[in-house]
Amino acid sequence: MALRLRKLTKEEYTTLEQLLHARKVPAGKLKRAQIIWLASQGLATPEIAKQLKVSERMVRNRLHRFNEQGLLGLEEAPRSGRPMTYTPEEVSSIIQTALTHPRDLGEDYASWTLDRLVEHLHRVKGIRMQRSRISEIFIARSASGGDTKKRGLASGSIPTSPKKGGPLRPSTPPLQKTV
Repeated sequence: MALRLRKLTKEEYTTLEQLLHARKVPAGKLKRAQIIWLASQGLATPEIAKQLKVSERMVRNRLHRFNEQGLLGLEEAPRSGRPMTYTPEEVSSIIQTALTHPRDLGEDYASWTLDRLVEHLHRVKGIRMQRSRISEIFIARSASGGDTKKRGLASGSIPTSPKKGGPLRPSTPPLQKTV
């Protein structure tokens, strides 16, 4: 028995047309929209698979999912994989701690090092994290445009070097070209 696409609503039809003509649609979502569009035009699963160079199984899965979920079926589904090791709240707490002057947190030193931060987070907040992972968090944050001008960072609180025991240094923002 062949899997058929249910009748599209006016909203679904309009949204599919917009997705197919939009310039900034993720490739996977565009492919899913194309599958549904071609099915709505009466093409059979093998024809759609051949035209879009995908497997028939993928076409059937997408049709089934769209029939059940509608436009939400076009979105990326959660994937399996290793669960997050650290919650967003823990990562936020780590960043906030590094942005705070150590003396304001009861420590007797003037600046953070990775080792001091690791020890403080474990002792005070119960967060066990390796220094290399903390460094990765700050490097990723500075690369994504995180605020490195808050108190504590100007004096060197964000690591950019995994040098053991060395002071944490702020990342320098990219130079702006003037025209």
